[in-house]
Amino acid sequence: EIGVRLVGSEMCIRDRLQQELFFLLRCFYTKEELALLFYPILATELSFKDFIIGNCAKVNNVNELISLSNMGKCNFHCKFKQVFGTTAKQWLLKQRNQRILNKVMESETTIGELMEEFNFDSQAHFTHYCKQHFDCTPRELIIKYQTMDQ
Repeated sequence: EIGVRLVGSEMCIRDRLQQELFFLLRCFYTKEELALLFYPILATELSFKDFIIGNCAKVNNVNELISLSNMGKCNFHCKFKQVFGTTAKQWLLKQRNQRILNKVMESETTIGELMEEFNFDSQAHFTHYCKQHFDCTPRELIIKYQTMDQ
């Protein structure tokens, strides 16, 4: 009976300390700051997949995505592989290629517009990228996919 009372009083003290902690946190920090603080702890409850899908178009590389996630590199890569079944780099590359194709198919876009939107430094770099990933030049890519749509 005495042991039960101690456990009960310890629970009560723990609850009060927890309430006090959260009260103090809410007084001194914004919701955004608290979200950043607790995100790594709560990450397992949040949808990692939704986060990745929602942010993949906003970043240029895996390191930028890791930075947005507020996760360590190792944890990020392990979680990514577990959720998507591939590496983050391969997945981002596939998404970028699909966005390029979508842009080419949806409108009469120019090579310059594609280069600007997808952050290519030069026409030579973009041409090399297209040959490597689409087996054609940017011009051929545009002609191929815009004529498919018509």
